[in-house]
Amino acid sequence: MRVVSVKKGFLLVTLSFIFVLYQLSCPPQIQAASSANPQRESLGNKFKEEELIPVLTLMRKYSQRRPDLFRLLNSAQIIVPGFYSDPGASSFKIEGYYIVSINLDLLLDYTALSELVALSVAAHPRFESIYQQTLSYYETFLSAFRPGLGAEGYLIISNVRRFLSDATEIDYNQEMGKIIRRDIIAWVVLHEISHHILKHTSQKQLSLSEKRNAELAADLSAAKLLNELGLNLTYVKSFLQVKARMEPVLIQNGYQADEDKSDHPSWTTRFNALKDYMDHNPPIQNAWIGFGGEKFVEEELLDRENKKLIKTGKYELTQMHFLFPADPASWSHRGFDIPARHEFGQWVHAIAVSFENGQAHLYWRSDVFLNHVIIESPYTYTSRITFSITTIANGKKYDAQTILNRDSAFRWHQSNKSFHGIPLVEVQSVSQGALMLKHLSEIVEDKSVLSLAERIINQVVKSEGELFLDYMRGEISRERYAEALRISASKMADELTPLIGKDRSDRFISAELKNPLYRSDIGE
Repeated sequence: MRVVSVKKGFLLVTLSFIFVLYQLSCPPQIQAASSANPQRESLGNKFKEEELIPVLTLMRKYSQRRPDLFRLLNSAQIIVPGFYSDPGASSFKIEGYYIVSINLDLLLDYTALSELVALSVAAHPRFESIYQQTLSYYETFLSAFRPGLGAEGYLIISNVRRFLSDATEIDYNQEMGKIIRRDIIAWVVLHEISHHILKHTSQKQLSLSEKRNAELAADLSAAKLLNELGLNLTYVKSFLQVKARMEPVLIQNGYQADEDKSDHPSWTTRFNALKDYMDHNPPIQNAWIGFGGEKFVEEELLDRENKKLIKTGKYELTQMHFLFPADPASWSHRGFDIPARHEFGQWVHAIAVSFENGQAHLYWRSDVFLNHVIIESPYTYTSRITFSITTIANGKKYDAQTILNRDSAFRWHQSNKSFHGIPLVEVQSVSQGALMLKHLSEIVEDKSVLSLAERIINQVVKSEGELFLDYMRGEISRERYAEALRISASKMADELTPLIGKDRSDRFISAELKNPLYRSDIGE
């Protein structure tokens, strides 16, 4: 990403930004630059609407606890497709506003590479062969044509999709690509803003070595900001790793200089720097933790002729996503399992959560199976997990292990998923006890009783959370759990009646019992 100083860059960009400055009275905005090529302008507008605006909006939302970053993000003007023919993002500061220009070629590059990264992150069994074949096509293209119109991006996408085995894999990889791409774009935007934070744009002429150091400093500043905003760096690291692997092809074909002749560090250097940062800086702790991952399950079929099971060698893509509170007791030990695909569409259901010896234990059940997931390192970027299924009828247990990545917060806050009509983000925003107290405050006139009512509510929340955990572990039956909930609600009504009166107590309990958390737990 190129940094242009105010003195050196002002004359070059004044004419280009006249129309932008005219609209700077309403920051922050993302503008699509005018273009002589309608197709490029159309693509620029599409990226603006689908990629840049959501990313910048979410980063502003998360940055409110960081006033300095919040101010910068709210003073940012992002231009797309930009004004340079070479892929890159350039930052300027004009009239007090921070301008970031991300051109169309770079966005197309992210689109292509994000799908390649998706295969890498998922540890697809054919990733290496798909990568090598795609790289071969890419190298042939580089030696025959001058890149710059986005064609190389489409080449990568088409080859990745061509070598996947079926439409399900292609669709899934595209969806993962969208998630990964938003994390990458967030990193790039924060990289450019970091040049302003670090005052690189006001520095005088720098040597190539000094420029490379400035770029690395902006990389690490962006990583630190992403970490502080609660976003995972795993996808960014994988993106840099893929770029590093493609770098020799670019150098050999004359499209990229060796590191010592460039004003940017090599992708290998940037990857190693980010990896070192992640090794020494664990994720910032949030109220809720998301883990999502992909694994491929080898299919077994019955060989009727020989009457035995055989492994077909075909892999089927499955996905697991878990969202759980960092303080399970405050949320009544409730988290959520969010399957990516289901024959009846996307859906969400409650799971029980507890922390034991630093590990996260997740439990859910059906009439047939008890499910148990152990996330060994819930506070790291990636973790090994053990997934167990126990058949209720005979107690047989089946175990499997895999690796899960800590998910970006973008995934959950962008989602329109709901839990029995309640938006998932709403469930994450406040604990059950705090929500119940809020509801109670809306129906009582004497607010002085709320402190005593809060003690009663917290006791009930704790008791019901433990019951929920026992039920999902399979330690109590559905009937016993349902009865225990009714007894708990009746006890709370009895204790609240002296404080707020029977009528208000009955109204409050009736409303709380309609909460989907109660009904869904017991399958009603």
